[in-house]
Order: sequence, then C-alpha cells, then structure tokens
Amino acid sequence: MEKPPCPEKPEQLDADSAAQFAVDFERTYTAQQIYDDYDDESEQVLIHHSLNNVPSSPSNATALDDGYLYAFPVWEAMTIAYKRSDEGDMVGDEWYNVLYFVSNGSVYRMEQPESNEFEEPYPDPRENGTAVTCPPSGN
Repeated sequence: MEKPPCPEKPEQLDADSAAQFAVDFERTYTAQQIYDDYDDESEQVLIHHSLNNVPSSPSNATALDDGYLYAFPVWEAMTIAYKRSDEGDMVGDEWYNVLYFVSNGSVYRMEQPESNEFEEPYPDPRENGTAVTCPPSGN
C-alpha cells in the first residue's frame, strides 16, 4: 500500500472548499500516520485502510473571521496481515469525531471518541487541538 498524496489547499477558501479540504486532509493524515507502523521492518503489512461515514459531499463549514470550522464523524478501519501468513486481521475498527480549523495559513485538528460529539458553539481547535501538517510531523 502506498502513502496517499497530500491534498492541495484551495487558493480561495469558502465554506464548501474548507469542508472538502478537511475531509480530504483527514483521509490522508490518518493513512500517513499509520503507514510507517507497517514499513519494511515490521512483521506486519498494511493491506487496507479506509475512513468510512465521512461526508461524501461536505459543505457548510462554519465561518470565523480568519478561517473555517468543520466537524464530522469518522469510522476508521484497517486490515493487516503477517508477512509469513496469508491471513489478514481487521484492526483499528474505531469511531471518532474530528473538528478542523482551516485557514489560508494553517490547519488545526481535534479528535474525540464517538460518544463525545462536538456541539455548537464548537471549541476552537487552535486552542484545544493540534496544528497538523501533511505529511504528519515526523514522517
């Protein structure tokens, strides 16, 4: 499995393009984070990684004075296999909620378990989240 390419941030952000970027970024960010766990040194190989239940046509991010907030639920699933076996195991079957702040200059991310949905007014990921880059820092 190859690392997915990082999404390009739109030159002109609006509510819809910021929402779409957040979804595209989440798909890439999570895949790249786990990719190195299953490198050539590992006894395991990553066969499949997917994010499901994310909005297929994201729109209506919440506008702030200097960027946009967008929250959505995610179901993450991975299948791995041991290099010396033909069998695969489902791992990482997890639900969570994610909240992004997207601006022309930065991207911030907050994650919470499924049971803790983000409610409006949304917390500010710049204060309570993490600045993120693609590829993730350290990769």
